[in-house]
Amino acid sequence: DRRVVGQAMFGMQRGRRGTKAIDDRKIVQTAAIALQVKDVGATFADITRVATTAGGFVAGSSFALQGDKQVGNVTIRVPADQYASVLGQVRGFAAKIDSETSNASDVTDEYSDLTARQHNLEATESQYLTLLGRANSINDVLQVQDRLNSVRTQIDQVKGRIALLDKLGDLATLSVQLRPVVAPVKADGAGTDLGARVQEAWDNSIDLVDA
Repeated sequence: DRRVVGQAMFGMQRGRRGTKAIDDRKIVQTAAIALQVKDVGATFADITRVATTAGGFVAGSSFALQGDKQVGNVTIRVPADQYASVLGQVRGFAAKIDSETSNASDVTDEYSDLTARQHNLEATESQYLTLLGRANSINDVLQVQDRLNSVRTQIDQVKGRIALLDKLGDLATLSVQLRPVVAPVKADGAGTDLGARVQEAWDNSIDLVDA
């Protein structure tokens, strides 16, 4: 009946206030780095090797041509405890680092809240199953079944988010942009030797005096 269904809903709402202690912090580590390298293809192979050696993998990659030059992007996932070492090795492949950003997000509180929410939703599901077995009319069955379906949907959503945080916490993500080393642009005369330019200016001044 409605009174019993209401009691089950109240129990679910009250249970949401609880929290479950988490011993270990859940940290999600990400980084993005843009490198100039001597050989894009060779550096991609090197990054792949570093990732797999560390127990990780290549999550995605892409290559394109800019003019006649190859550029690429690669995203790797590596065990969180190997993150700093892998990042250092990737830096070492660069002739120049154009940019680098990193972030460490603490999702422990969210993880704790989700775990408690899952526990309470599952308890509510059990209550609804009991109510369903006691239902005496089609209307009661439909009402309880509707609430039961809603709770099960929420359970699936919470479980999905927990699984995602587990994966993100266990594996750090590193996105690397690769492009060939850019040759410095030289202004007119900038590429000549300073001594030669000084001598040229001196010779020109002598010519003017002689004239």
